[in-house]
Amino acid sequence: MRLIIKYSLVLILAFLQSCIEPFDPKVVDDNQSLLVVDGIITNQPGPYVIKITNSTSLTGDPVAISVSNIFIEDSDGNVESLTEMSTGVYQTSTLRGETGQSYRLNFELNGELCQSTWEQIKESSMIDGIDYQVESKETSDSDIDLVGIQFFIDNSGTTLAPNYFRFEQYETWETSVVHRPEFNYLGSDQIEAIAESLPSTCWKYKKSKDVNLATTEGLIMNELSSHKLGYMLGNDGEERFTVLYSLLVKQYTIDENEYLYWKNVKESNDEIGGLFDKQPAQVFGNITNLSNPRNDILGYFSASGLKENRIFVEPGQVRDPSFALTCQPLRSVYKSEFEMASEYEAALTLLLSGKSYYFDNFIYLNEGKENESILGVILVRDACVDCTRKGGNTTKPEFWNE
Repeated sequence: MRLIIKYSLVLILAFLQSCIEPFDPKVVDDNQSLLVVDGIITNQPGPYVIKITNSTSLTGDPVAISVSNIFIEDSDGNVESLTEMSTGVYQTSTLRGETGQSYRLNFELNGELCQSTWEQIKESSMIDGIDYQVESKETSDSDIDLVGIQFFIDNSGTTLAPNYFRFEQYETWETSVVHRPEFNYLGSDQIEAIAESLPSTCWKYKKSKDVNLATTEGLIMNELSSHKLGYMLGNDGEERFTVLYSLLVKQYTIDENEYLYWKNVKESNDEIGGLFDKQPAQVFGNITNLSNPRNDILGYFSASGLKENRIFVEPGQVRDPSFALTCQPLRSVYKSEFEMASEYEAALTLLLSGKSYYFDNFIYLNEGKENESILGVILVRDACVDCTRKGGNTTKPEFWNE
């Protein structure tokens, strides 16, 4: 009897296996034209910017488009028309958002009237402080850990009602080079003196793309304590924390409807994985085509209370070897070694590969012989002698510490 049951199970499994066919879901790209609006007005001085694009398909890139008769009105009946600065980019001139006031965006596209809901600027919660700590995180590779800084924010509400927040984060950090070359290699054993000093100090900028939200709903106190902001890597080759680093945090106090909108956007972007995970979806905002409600519009026109705070991280405050500069000399060759064909050829091979290396002239003092020196050459990558090769900008920010 047991033998019969055993063979029956084998036959059933074989049958089921033969019935399994690969499932290859098809993505329907109907090239549906969807209008996308992105704009915000705050209690801080303008000008305020509205961007309008057209997303043509699931895989297509947004295309900036022009509209007509675009203006912002307030609940007191005041109206300000916007100026088109470039295709699809509109800007206010004298409008100044006020706490407690409500605003609405209006424009026309192909003769159809589009309008947002009324949005009120909420009173801004105070930012009590921004803090950070060095944290390591494990990866799938047991030999490699992520090392970075986790930032936190504290704030206190100004009303008894729950508050809703959205945070934007803007990074700025200074980079420098450790080598000052005097000669550039031209090939064929020829070098030339560098007439002007190469840029040695630069600044890099980056805006976080993460949607970071918070709410005090359900909390005993109407305040946030150690809410997590961004986790900024220190060992990804960007050299964020080697000189001086700054993080600017913009805190938008928003209403519940906008909070739910951004929450849906975040879930749509973050929770994409297997077949049974939540699939990406179009997230509709607060703008409607009044002339033809069937024409859906994406995006959100926001009116928010805004507070900003900036924190600086000094290099001495973060002590971790993975934050150290990574520009090490590829090879040091002394003049006395030039007579050794193998060493000299090795140096030239490095220089010739992609022409991405410089001669860096230096004086090497013989140990114990102060009056004797040997002329030598250090070979380094171009990014180690010119900070703009790292993607940096040589213009010092106005807010940068001396």
